[in-house]
Amino acid sequence: MNFIKEIFENKGSELAHEQFKRFGKGNYTDRALITLKKSKKLSVKTSFEFSNFLCYLIAKEASSKINISGAIVAFRDFEKELDLQNEYSKRGKVYRADITEQEITKEKLLEIIEKFKFDFLLLKLRADNCNLSCKDSLPKPGGTLKDNFCSASFENTDITKEFTFDVKEDFSNLIIKHIYEITDLIIPKESEDDFAKARLLAKRKGKIIRILNLDGKEIKKEHELLV
Repeated sequence: MNFIKEIFENKGSELAHEQFKRFGKGNYTDRALITLKKSKKLSVKTSFEFSNFLCYLIAKEASSKINISGAIVAFRDFEKELDLQNEYSKRGKVYRADITEQEITKEKLLEIIEKFKFDFLLLKLRADNCNLSCKDSLPKPGGTLKDNFCSASFENTDITKEFTFDVKEDFSNLIIKHIYEITDLIIPKESEDDFAKARLLAKRKGKIIRILNLDGKEIKKEHELLV
């Protein structure tokens, strides 16, 4: 599920927590960027946080086998877990598999998404009725996010609802961005003396400001953050 949707619906999961574990206290602007253009097809552009979710939407929506290439990136050694043709490498703490272009079923793609749900799927996927292209390198930490890290197209415009869960108005163009205001880190008592573990396990508390621009009309919404 869209991790922003999870939070706004009070269903924060381990996957949602994963999106926030890199953040300390502070304000973080222009996060989780989304641009939607709707006509006969739906065009979706997002920042890197939605790459895995978009892969999932392709897997659910595809009406044919899927052409796959691109990369899988993780901060753990996963070489023995991947049964696709690939070139595997390690640089510093980053492990990477560059996927040789090949064809897979949607069921196989769902298996890959589940297996690497806590890692980064920077894939290029193409089916008869939908496609996705992600850049193949993660943005630099602390750098400015781009809203075109991922670009997808769907013939089924109902996919819009996955991003517009709180939008009732119809639109042609919608731009969404978020501000994270993190005021506190709630650290489990058993991890208080282990800085590295505390950073990973701490819950981030504060709020999310959601800014929507519907065909030029700006709407702001807020929701408590505890994830």
